[in-house]
Amino acid sequence: MLTPLLLATLSSIAPAEPRRPGPAPQERLDRTEEERFPVFVWRQRYRGRALPEELVAPFGGTNVVRDEEADWVLERGLDFYVTSGAGRNELHLDADDAWEQRVEAFIATRDAELLARTPCLTDPATRGKLFTTLAKTVEARGGEHGFGVSLGDEVGLTPGDHPFDFCRSATCELAWRTWARARELPASAPTTDEVRRALSDDDLSLVDPWLARRRFHRDVLTELLLELRASLPEGVSYGLLGVRPANAFGAVAPERLSEHLLLGPSFFEAYPLFGARLAHGSAATDLGTVFVKNETPDQTAWQAWDHWLHGAGGLVVWSDAYLEDRPDHRERLAEAVARIRALETERGGSPLSRSPVTVVLDPDAIAVQWLRDARLDGATWPHRRPSFQRLHGTLERKLDGWSRLAAALGLGLSLSPPEALDPAAKVLVLPCPTFVSSATVHALERFLTQPDRVLVVDGEPGWSDAPGGA
Repeated sequence: MLTPLLLATLSSIAPAEPRRPGPAPQERLDRTEEERFPVFVWRQRYRGRALPEELVAPFGGTNVVRDEEADWVLERGLDFYVTSGAGRNELHLDADDAWEQRVEAFIATRDAELLARTPCLTDPATRGKLFTTLAKTVEARGGEHGFGVSLGDEVGLTPGDHPFDFCRSATCELAWRTWARARELPASAPTTDEVRRALSDDDLSLVDPWLARRRFHRDVLTELLLELRASLPEGVSYGLLGVRPANAFGAVAPERLSEHLLLGPSFFEAYPLFGARLAHGSAATDLGTVFVKNETPDQTAWQAWDHWLHGAGGLVVWSDAYLEDRPDHRERLAEAVARIRALETERGGSPLSRSPVTVVLDPDAIAVQWLRDARLDGATWPHRRPSFQRLHGTLERKLDGWSRLAAALGLGLSLSPPEALDPAAKVLVLPCPTFVSSATVHALERFLTQPDRVLVVDGEPGWSDAPGGA
């Protein structure tokens, strides 16, 4: 329960000055003031074809797929960005029937051969295909890239960051041993099953090596994306689409993107979920996704406002099919976009785009809390999907509560890894301190040496005494 003193402190913090938007990655020369908040209509029904005027005119932008020439986009001077520039299937797996069959087969048999990702991201053939595809994408359209080239969409080790011990392929095992040797770690790493069985006997000794394997896979994917970025010609903006909140098995954590990837001209598409938006301080343009399906016209418009209020510099609308079939949604969204663009010109940014309240999130702490929650699932832990965890997870419920409180007080709420805390933050929230890493301890010590700072520890600390924790 929040104390009256803390509530008074939070209530007294005035929202920071509005964000002053910088130039778009490759801004159109003829862009007017009213158009500087770009909105891209995702082509699903019209993939490979020109969008009808009524779908593109109110918004001004769309997507282009890899090596698609899209002469109609260039001739009309529309905003556009290039999707899945390095290819889709290598970086993005589908949660289709084949995936569900794999999961159920693993639950039934515990067959280790099912833990090899196909395609494997450490396989030279997979990597070579990604770089070849990206080079062809860059050369298409006479070298025109518009807003920029997306390296991938919903990038991850598993479909939707589902819990699964990917990847145990031969090339990943070799890469793991090299990675572990450089850090003086054991050559073998426990599986989630092994850790779960140890925890049933109150043995936490396997937690730290399990976390090391999680870090290894994050490094594999991050370094691959960095290499793809480095292969782009100078001046080409790049980005990532469909980024979700951090979780135990997710390899692309939003709050770490600015640290590793989003440097220089870049963009980032966040799903409308708390924790998916970009950590403040990045130079990247944060695009928010607006989903039209399953929403009322007002709910569709509110998604646009919500993204803008939290600092988004543009929108991606999913999709042309729903906009075409639902003119009332289209009109309501167009009205919201026009008003947002007017406010961008008038105010220079949203009132909540920066926040003095920061939630400290360490990927290891997220994983340990998931592990603690998943003890309830027993052998069926692969069914604890992110969608379920967002509703029932201990940490996720606390994050939702803080998000609601910040909104009620008119404050933005940012997320940050411990080593990248905003020095201007006035209030830090440490939720579920089940596992507090050394990096988090050092960050909190630095924070508390400054005057007029408040630290809120929300939860009981110290469940894990693994070597990596404090």
